[in-house]
Amino acid sequence: LYAAPEQVAGGAVTTGTDVHAAAVVLYELLTGRLPRGAHGQGLAQALRAVGHEAVPPPGQGADLDAVLLKALAADPAARYPTADAFADDLRRVLRHEPVLARRTPA
Repeated sequence: LYAAPEQVAGGAVTTGTDVHAAAVVLYELLTGRLPRGAHGQGLAQALRAVGHEAVPPPGQGADLDAVLLKALAADPAARYPTADAFADDLRRVLRHEPVLARRTPA
């Protein structure tokens, strides 16, 4: 349940996979639940959830929600490119600065 969708599908493990895993841990710490699936599911059901369920907003405020949802994006290309970029946006949340996750592409 901590694996990224591309990992579950047998794809390459990349920095984006690590960003996703870190975001799963943070999401669970903040909400008490996993972003996709649930503890106690069978393996097949859990893998299906990781590969197909949408992540509900964690309800931690617009900026933190945006940061977590970007880090948990199903498409690795839509995630933060590095763990440092993810951490930088988390620091922006803590400093009440605009986060990159809420910027829309031009």
